[in-house]
Amino acid sequence: MKSQFSSISYKFQKLFHEHQAFVVIVTVLLILTAVFLRINTLSNQPLDKVYLDQETSKLKSVRFNEDAVDQIKALNDSNVQDPGTQLPGNRQNPFNE
Repeated sequence: MKSQFSSISYKFQKLFHEHQAFVVIVTVLLILTAVFLRINTLSNQPLDKVYLDQETSKLKSVRFNEDAVDQIKALNDSNVQDPGTQLPGNRQNPFNE
């Protein structure tokens, strides 16, 4: 029995070494096909409205600081004509020829 097992093992190893590239390519293609099919089935699942409603109800709503929003609006609406990024009028441009 042991010699028969070692004989079968030797034949299998010899066959694998002869066709190693083919076995590796087929194995990789089978794995890629399985991954593609799994992704495809997961992406084509129908939407469960009850589950979506339940999960969205768990989300916390974002609350903004209303005082900060009012200050930003007031700053935007303020009458600042010159925001301070303008160069003084008497400055000379050294790169102007």
